[in-house]
Amino acid sequence: MKLVRAQVFNFRSVEDSQAFDVSDLTCMVGKNEAGKSALLQALYGLQPYAKFSYDQTRDYPRRFLSRYGERHPDGKSVVARTWWKLDAEDIETVSKQFGPNALTTDEFQAEFGFGFDTRIWTMPVNHRACLDHMVHANALDAIEQNSLKSATTAAQAIAALTALSQRSEELEELLKELQELRNQSFVSAVIDLLEMPKFFYTSHFDRMSGEISLNQLAHDKQHDRLSPGDRIFLDFLEYAGTTVEELQGAKKYEDLKAKCEAASNDITDEIFQFWSQNEALEVKIELGEGKPQDLPPFNSGTVAKIRIENRHHRASVPLSERSAGFLWFFSFLAQFKQLKKTTGRAIMLLDEPGLTLHGKAQADLLRDSDRGHRGRISEPRCGRLRAGGGSAGADGAWHHDRRASKARESLRGGRILLAVPRHALHALGLQFPVRPVA
Repeated sequence: MKLVRAQVFNFRSVEDSQAFDVSDLTCMVGKNEAGKSALLQALYGLQPYAKFSYDQTRDYPRRFLSRYGERHPDGKSVVARTWWKLDAEDIETVSKQFGPNALTTDEFQAEFGFGFDTRIWTMPVNHRACLDHMVHANALDAIEQNSLKSATTAAQAIAALTALSQRSEELEELLKELQELRNQSFVSAVIDLLEMPKFFYTSHFDRMSGEISLNQLAHDKQHDRLSPGDRIFLDFLEYAGTTVEELQGAKKYEDLKAKCEAASNDITDEIFQFWSQNEALEVKIELGEGKPQDLPPFNSGTVAKIRIENRHHRASVPLSERSAGFLWFFSFLAQFKQLKKTTGRAIMLLDEPGLTLHGKAQADLLRDSDRGHRGRISEPRCGRLRAGGGSAGADGAWHHDRRASKARESLRGGRILLAVPRHALHALGLQFPVRPVA
């Protein structure tokens, strides 16, 4: 399935983004505080890749927070409303289970927000067609079918079959199958067959921690207090084929050394396929005991350090001392590689990506998505994003269409949404209309 449209309501600085189209690569441009990050994070909450949930106190527009009950008497406020288009694989999956006429259209809607226990799906299910398919699959004869002539939904069919004083084996099997449907509903059953892509969000500020106390990390992980940098470090280790627990559990020095070297080699081979500015770099993962004069929590227990070695200069430096651009690029690719490894479908939400990169590194970032083909950025709509109750004006929102990138294609059903300040369009190689918009 593919996300085709979205709309955000009452999330931080965004009151109503209005519905906007989403293509393979969509770029939203706006001045500071226009609501770009808020819009991406609102979408992220619909189906997040990592732990994230809407928080009414934190995320509802503060100027309306005291009137939340007045504005939403039922306690529910939609944050993200989305429109999706099913692909051929999705339709085939549904058809195999409930027949070729189970869906009335290939588009559906999903929304989520404050006060919701679960996502609300508006799925175009033909209930009677689903029931007819199950009836024929169980080979009911005319008399048996007559007992269901007034039923159009799974619940009605269950009620009709339960009311019969006697049921044949075929009717018993049909009743069992209907009762096994979640909520005894064809809509719920169809939803269970479909896999909504997860939303992956990362920002310009999310950068990997280059020095980690394994004891502190394990403690924070257990108590769900991981920082974004720590989460990226975990992604980095898991993609490289090891875990904090595995490193902590190594009983012999040679075992520990082997695991660190294997992880270092794997991640070096992967990362520097994408970083062409300096091919003499290597990633090194080093583990040692904390020293008393180091700052806590690095002064005791096992400490992991990521260092970048330059073979030309025969020297290495901590990851944290590399350029801001390299650190962001490294962190992003570590997350993306783990995302690709663990998630079949994903929509990437990139908040001001690559702004600290040198031009050559920006070319590395964009080369697979561009290949010299220019798309278009549609005209912005005035007032699309409301910043602090006002209008974002002509910089409110832009949408950029490009050819599908290899990165997007590697995540089935993927989309990429970027949010950047207007001055970054040229830096990232994106085109925009030169005439002003009133």
